[in-house]
Amino acid sequence: MSNHPINEMIGTTMSKIREMVDVNTIIGDPITTASGITIIPVSKVSMGFGSGGSDFATKNQKADSDNAFGGGGGAGTEADTKSADTGTTAANPSETLKIGGIGPLTGDYANYGISVKQGAELAVKEINAAGGIAGQMLELSFQDSQGDPESAVNAYGKLMDWGMKLSLGCVFSGETATVVAAAKDDDIILITPSGSSDNILQGNDKAFRICFNDSYQGAVAADFIAEHQITDKVAVLYQSDYDYSVGLYESFEAECKTKGIEIVEVQTFTEGTKTDFTTQINKLLAADVKMIFIPIYAEPASTFLTQAKGKFGVHQGAFTCCTNQVQATIL
Repeated sequence: MSNHPINEMIGTTMSKIREMVDVNTIIGDPITTASGITIIPVSKVSMGFGSGGSDFATKNQKADSDNAFGGGGGAGTEADTKSADTGTTAANPSETLKIGGIGPLTGDYANYGISVKQGAELAVKEINAAGGIAGQMLELSFQDSQGDPESAVNAYGKLMDWGMKLSLGCVFSGETATVVAAAKDDDIILITPSGSSDNILQGNDKAFRICFNDSYQGAVAADFIAEHQITDKVAVLYQSDYDYSVGLYESFEAECKTKGIEIVEVQTFTEGTKTDFTTQINKLLAADVKMIFIPIYAEPASTFLTQAKGKFGVHQGAFTCCTNQVQATIL
């Protein structure tokens, strides 16, 4: 099974993504944290397809991988304090740069928000331990959006009342889209670690992202299938009421047309129907394809893969993208 083309997807596709990173202009001195992560402020990174804002890049000196700017937070002195009601991690000096983040810390998608929050806390701790930025300490407050755009707006307002000077935006695209205009009005630089929908940053030249766009992810998936001659017929399962999933499906569909790949079956589900995939599995089985593209989040993907296990042939597989990962699974 080790020679099956599906098993080559993860490494090869991620290598292609890394090759796309092209830092054009460095606009600040690199910052190296205690763990060896170097943060490089740049004016533009040629990942994605233009979104009205720009991008950020970081490089990890300890490993051959890229790292997200929004990876960190938390203060690095023994005098650090933490407020449970605000989710704030504060540095000791009176002069601090207040950074705010927003994402789901509760609910079905809390794993995404918690991961970003913990990464932000780690980075702030390491940067502060290294002396901060030009001697200025960082202070982080990360608010719960519950995965809801309206709650994200309320969280943004709470952060502005707190004194936020730099925003990590939101974890999801829909949330980020709701605060981009407000950030522009408030003259706040916004950097989302994972809001990948193509157009969410439009109209705000101080809004940035550090991940690739939806249109790039979907296109790369189709390109990989064609390049490695895995199959010329595929099926798709995506979530029709989630921007991320819809965006990847649309770009995947468009690229399949240019590569001569036929999409023979398309199945959808919604937030309210993501626990039972019996109907979709039966339809996909009837399509009799080698590859099923599932551009969906981890929770529904795990449910689908569990329910589909053992029902498909040994040479059939599922190919799924997420904002910062590519996965291939033998069904």
